[in-house]
Amino acid sequence: LLVAPLLVSSAYGGVSVYNAELAFVGKKDSRPNITESLANTRKAIAISPHESYYRQQLGTYYSNAARSLQRRAMQAQQQGQQDKVQQILRKAQTYRKKAENALYAALPNAWAPENVYISLFQLHYSARERDKAERAISNALLHSPHLGPVRAQLAALQLDRGAYKDALATAQWVLEIDPRNAMAHRIGGQSLLELKQFDAAEKHLKRAQALAPQDRAVQAALQKLEQATASTPSG
Repeated sequence: LLVAPLLVSSAYGGVSVYNAELAFVGKKDSRPNITESLANTRKAIAISPHESYYRQQLGTYYSNAARSLQRRAMQAQQQGQQDKVQQILRKAQTYRKKAENALYAALPNAWAPENVYISLFQLHYSARERDKAERAISNALLHSPHLGPVRAQLAALQLDRGAYKDALATAQWVLEIDPRNAMAHRIGGQSLLELKQFDAAEKHLKRAQALAPQDRAVQAALQKLEQATASTPSG
């Protein structure tokens, strides 16, 4: 008698998961467009509201829509359609807010919260919301501190806001576990350049150049270093 309710509950849960997945995937042998994908994801959430993946996917759809609208706004501006630019940007902001809400709603039941925070970082970074982007990536690293490429992105944000010592320390942390991380070498070199430690900056930037010869940011940093050393009296 005690086992029967558990079996019923387990069976009901299994059916709900199955139905949610069917709703999420949509019709068999068809490739849904973005509108259909959004509708399918909302149906899956209604059936299985505690499944984090569906909410994260919903946030991804909204985030992609916001980025697409951002590109359209840039095209409209280039074409001189100023009357359309603000209208498109307002719509992009609406989708961006929906994406943010969906991603935060995914956090309470997320198996890997760092993935949700990385999605939030990408959302805020594409919108040039640097403070929010840095908070999101810092939260991701609280859950998975070993992610070198993610920590290198944090170093880039610290560099952008002029926290050169913090950026250098973060880049050095990355290089301790991944000595071939070109981005960490570049950021370390740029930070040292701003701190006027030119010899150390050159070592990091030359290493970054060897690892990523096509990186224009490295080339620009080396040119800046050359100008700085040329204008600095020797001795």
